Amino acid sequence: KECREAVHSLQSEMSDKDTSYCDVVRNERAQRKVLEADLEETRLAMDEAVRSASDREREAARLRDKVTRQENYIARLQESAKQNRRATALGGGRVGHRARTSLAPAGKHVVPGTKVAHYGADGEENDRPNQYVAEEEEI
Repeated sequence: KECREAVHSLQSEMSDKDTSYCDVVRNERAQRKVLEADLEETRLAMDEAVRSASDREREAARLRDKVTRQENYIARLQESAKQNRRATALGGGRVGHRARTSLAPAGKHVVPGTKVAHYGADGEENDRPNQYVAEEEEI
């Protein structure tokens, strides 16, 4: 009888320890799942931050390039204006300027031998043409 009680006691103790260890393993697995989920969330956030930083760097490089091109363009314009001022001061004409050879409105095609009519902004014929035109001119 004593042996049976000892065996029963040992089996009960072993069952309790087994249950206890299984609980510990279950808890550790649950903690591991939580930590792995946190790790994955952190990894995704880090990837997004790296991607965002890369996008910002790319945008900053694009904007720096744009500013450099604009500065170069402005420098060319300033140099051109400087050359025009020099040429004008020396008695020359405007550098790179083509004089208009026709008195026809810009963009209008005029057939030689026809008269050029002068129209105002309202589309009506202007009864007071520009000063340098007597009335209608023949081209």
